[in-house]
Amino acid sequence: MKNIIIFTLLLPIYSICVVNAQTTHTINTGSYYYTPSSLTVDVGDSVIWINDGGFHDVNGDINTITNQSFNNPVTFDSPATSTVGAVIFAYKFTVPGNYNYDCSVGSHASQGMVGSVIVNVPIQSPCVPDAIYSDSTWGIWPDSTENFVSGDSGTYYEQIVNFKLPTDAGDLDPIYSGYDIDSVSLASVDGIPPGISFSCNTSNCSWLGGEQGCATISGIPTANGTYPINLLIKGCVTFSIIPGTPGLVICDTAEFTNYVIQIGPVTTVGIETSELTNSSLKLKKAFPNPSNLSTNIQYETIKSENVSFEMTNLLGESIINSNIISKIGLNSILVNTSDLSNGIYLYSISNGKTRSTKRLIVNH
Repeated sequence: MKNIIIFTLLLPIYSICVVNAQTTHTINTGSYYYTPSSLTVDVGDSVIWINDGGFHDVNGDINTITNQSFNNPVTFDSPATSTVGAVIFAYKFTVPGNYNYDCSVGSHASQGMVGSVIVNVPIQSPCVPDAIYSDSTWGIWPDSTENFVSGDSGTYYEQIVNFKLPTDAGDLDPIYSGYDIDSVSLASVDGIPPGISFSCNTSNCSWLGGEQGCATISGIPTANGTYPINLLIKGCVTFSIIPGTPGLVICDTAEFTNYVIQIGPVTTVGIETSELTNSSLKLKKAFPNPSNLSTNIQYETIKSENVSFEMTNLLGESIINSNIISKIGLNSILVNTSDLSNGIYLYSISNGKTRSTKRLIVNH
């Protein structure tokens, strides 16, 4: 079954813009006070305790009065200082929750020198499509070479994805020129790190042809690692087979796998290696697609082997058929499309055990 909307998302994939505004708060410390004694901040904010005078510390470990743990989400403690104007302690809160602390010097805590910090996850407002793309015909920004931004475990993470949808299906496939695109939806974002989710500027993550849209991937990741991301896209188009009869709606899904969210330090298993964990042969999307003069098709193998490459038209007629000796890792095939007629073509690779096929649009 042919599907038009799939090709919308074979263009440069997901625009990413990191927005993570952080604030530094100050707490004044003296005999016997923390001012303010109660402070509410967002994840990612920092707090600095300044000494107004006296000998004080900031103790978020063991309650000095009860000798019991504060049971804070994260334990912290500082040396004591008597230097006026000095920073007693500075701390960046990356884990949400309620934090209690006191001054462990002498009887300061029992004299009222106690405080608390409430750390909230920032309220997630719906993303707003970037107006810079409003005059674009269609596309998704930026291309996948920029990939997803990295983050750190316990630190708030956010990305915004911007895109503009075409109105005429002919922009994607000349065969369907004149038919309106109905909708494109972001069905799921699979593989995201624990603690992270996604939302869109529409409640159902679906948009009409010609609209701008955006999605936000955000949260507080709880574990370091390299996370291959699969984007599942669903698209629909309506066209009439017989004039005057109700239109036929065609919907299909496509999965895009060449994205990674890196949380924490990069391990020895990088982006390219992680993509091959489930298959010894992986075919990537052609770029550019749609193609005018030429397109570059990439694939990956985990060993040097003979691979057959074939391109056919929709009638099954072979356009290109060649055998290639692959190297380990990423391989590229440059295909001249200047002499091909406008339309849809299928390209595939096979090593005798695994065969993978994708679609290519030629549009001069």
